Amino acid sequence: MAQRDEANGRNRQADAVEADVSAEMQVTDDAASSGADVNGDPDAPDAPAPLGARCGVCPHACVLAPREFGACGVRRNVGGRIVCDNYGKLVTIQPKTLGDLGFSQWREGERLQPDTSMLSIEAYGVPFDPKRPCAFPPDAAHTAWPEFEEFPPIESMPFAQRLAQAGRVEGVVFAGPEPLYSFEYVLECLRLARSFGLASALVTTGYVTERVLRQVLPYLDAVLVRTAPDAGAYEACGTDYSAVERTIELLYADGSCTVDVQELA
Repeated sequence: MAQRDEANGRNRQADAVEADVSAEMQVTDDAASSGADVNGDPDAPDAPAPLGARCGVCPHACVLAPREFGACGVRRNVGGRIVCDNYGKLVTIQPKTLGDLGFSQWREGERLQPDTSMLSIEAYGVPFDPKRPCAFPPDAAHTAWPEFEEFPPIESMPFAQRLAQAGRVEGVVFAGPEPLYSFEYVLECLRLARSFGLASALVTTGYVTERVLRQVLPYLDAVLVRTAPDAGAYEACGTDYSAVERTIELLYADGSCTVDVQELA
């Protein structure tokens, strides 16, 4: 039964993710001998990955051997595809106001305000934390998994809908260290939330690829980007602030949702 449930979860992930989310490919002898630069453009979907499958969710663009985990400690190579190992495994699911999560900037007349209560959903996955910029190595991140409970989208979104009907929440917000490292789960939840008429928000580090961000943006009413105080904090943990800057620029240029940026001390 457990194996069948896991297989069903993997199938839901494959259905939820768009074809070009991650540059995932099976290694071939030609690719292995091509001398391709796996540290090049992480958004290049067709770049051969000489050692395994390449994840396209964040700018780390990890190239993973079978069963290997990425820097986030939750995405891994399963049968030549990169999946989130924490699909539906939630650390927290409880009502919170958007103000409690750090939102403060709003456009007049928007559906969501700082005192709006939302069902906050948090999964594990943290390649870096702006408040603890050296939260590496990746192996340590994976072994530090907290306790969690199984809550797949077909359960979590109807639960949010029932709370909304009772007047307890307006919708859902995906928070935590970096919810988009559980991209497949978040995208499936967002689609269901939209079909239920729920509002949706996201709290992110901004350290994600443009492809991933563009796929969730149509379903979001508000986004909060939590940043470190300076570029040095990112350099200290092997990341690049320019990737976060690109995320912020894209969000403002898109203009489809409320955007807030919070600098963490």
